[in-house]
Amino acid sequence: MNASILIVGFHTYDEIERCLASIEAHEPDVDVIVVDHDADPVRGRELSEAHPRIIYEPRCENRGFAAGINRAARRTTSPLLVVLNPDVELRAPIVPTLAACLASHPNAAIVGGLVREADGRVQASARRFPDLSTAFGGRTSWLTRVLPRNPLTRRNLSPTNLEAGCAEVDWVTGASVMFRTRALQEVGLFDEGFFLYHEEIELMWRLRRAGWTIAFEPLSQVRHVGGAATGVRSTATPDKLVRRIPAYWYRSRARMYSLMGGRSLAACAFISWLCGHLGWRLRRALGLAPGTKRTDHELRDQLSLGWPRPADASPAVGRVDSEMGEPPAWMARGGF
Repeated sequence: MNASILIVGFHTYDEIERCLASIEAHEPDVDVIVVDHDADPVRGRELSEAHPRIIYEPRCENRGFAAGINRAARRTTSPLLVVLNPDVELRAPIVPTLAACLASHPNAAIVGGLVREADGRVQASARRFPDLSTAFGGRTSWLTRVLPRNPLTRRNLSPTNLEAGCAEVDWVTGASVMFRTRALQEVGLFDEGFFLYHEEIELMWRLRRAGWTIAFEPLSQVRHVGGAATGVRSTATPDKLVRRIPAYWYRSRARMYSLMGGRSLAACAFISWLCGHLGWRLRRALGLAPGTKRTDHELRDQLSLGWPRPADASPAVGRVDSEMGEPPAWMARGGF
């Protein structure tokens, strides 16, 4: 199968080691390209020597997931590109299954597979595009915490249909996804204004706008630890406190909304989230939201980081056939 697997790492050598071992066990003939950000010379050399078939490219700084995947994509001419998170492990071959789905859907630019938690639970692997309803009923919203079965949450986080087979969806998680190179040559690679998070949603929205479709194939399944490089996980401490979300999550969310609908949509999403969050805090103070999780510094971080900025609406799309300017756009504007 003429495909290449692309992986971007950041101090995740143990996870990449397990990922590569699973690829060698189930996809031994597929080329693998690893871009290692802020690389440790010793660990990187050990990794490349243990897996001599991979193309290993160490980088001296962390340029972000989007820039890393774009760089890896330029190292191959394969017609199919598979992006895997470094903390993903294969349990069976995935390339033939994903490629077969694309073959049966000639207008599909992307197909994503089913992603399972380490304990076997199914992650939300295929979803609707974010809109204003997502501010109220998205995965991290107050309404989802208090009433997880409400209509808005069901709309945004509809259960994954394991029996549907290869089917069209709005967008799929970027943890395990196959791209047609031809589609990326047409619309561009990831937007390098993103450091991490939400970049796959914007790319899939761009592809949909250009006339391509997005597919989901639940027969392709991987195990995903989640948060290996960032520490962002959904589990709470005994006092119901979820670990603080990094600043770039809020900035990426504002950029996603700005690119997909303009700064006005991003501002409306910000205000909608804020109203909902304050309502949740009131309910929690009155004892009407028992057992719900609280994210550390969430309100403070949303207020300081979540409002859209002018640069958020300026595209910085990578191209397959040429390097972007140095450094990536998010670095050039002074950080997140």
